[in-house]
Amino acid sequence: MCGRFLLNEEAYQEAKSIAHIPDWIQEKLRFGEIYPTSEALVLQKSKQDAGLEGAVLKFGYAYTRPNETRKQLILNARAETVETKWMFRHAFERDRVVVVASAFYEWSKEKQKVAYYEPGQTLYLAAIAKEDGFIILTKDANDSVKDVHHRMPVILDGAQAKAWVENPDLAKALMETVSPQLAHSHLNRQLSLFD
Repeated sequence: MCGRFLLNEEAYQEAKSIAHIPDWIQEKLRFGEIYPTSEALVLQKSKQDAGLEGAVLKFGYAYTRPNETRKQLILNARAETVETKWMFRHAFERDRVVVVASAFYEWSKEKQKVAYYEPGQTLYLAAIAKEDGFIILTKDANDSVKDVHHRMPVILDGAQAKAWVENPDLAKALMETVSPQLAHSHLNRQLSLFD
């Protein structure tokens, strides 16, 4: 599950090379670790031309099950079923976006935070949007991630990001592309109440 990711200035600048990102977005964004419900930079289909444009959406969206009143926060959807699950199908057809990230995090069994990244590259994470939020699509983890977690985000490059947002037929194929082999860093051990 991709529950946190990192956005740094370098990734933001790289995203500006493939999308129109208004200046006000940089003023609104918080660089650093992005948590659930935090605002983050996404690239979406431009409302004015054939390119991509930046937007700010919240990570995750609230969902209420039928016959329940409690809302649940949804962060991820499986790429394998996003086209068929009623909760995601409409967003997949019409509201595909790309999340701009420098790295994403997973936690080992020992509760150690592990950052996954592609050195010198921006990660464009396939996502879908609904109202003012987005969820990240995941797939089976490749060899670089699977020792820590069995799922990983669907990762695109800059050219694929545009195709993901604009072309529904290519979007289906992009979910099945081979993910890059990622570098990783073990970060400081997470503290608990019992340490």
